[in-house]
Amino acid sequence: MAKKDETPAEVVPAAESEKKTEKTATEKSGRGSVLEKVGKAAIKEHGLKEAFVASDGTVFRTENDAKNYAANLKNKSILTVKE
Repeated sequence: MAKKDETPAEVVPAAESEKKTEKTATEKSGRGSVLEKVGKAAIKEHGLKEAFVASDGTVFRTENDAKNYAANLKNKSILTVKE
């Protein structure tokens, strides 16, 4: 509990915090860093030659599956990661 003199911590609505997370994961300067690591990990774990990563970090074996999934996301971009 906050004392009378203290300001309570800022409460961020769930939708707003998701936007911040999505933006951080897909910023142009570091876009490849997080999503590429996810793709590389999937390639290594499943023995793939390439993986397709949606903007929310979901990995697919085929580009078509990734595009169909991303159609329902706000950020519809797909990152292709090769071994």
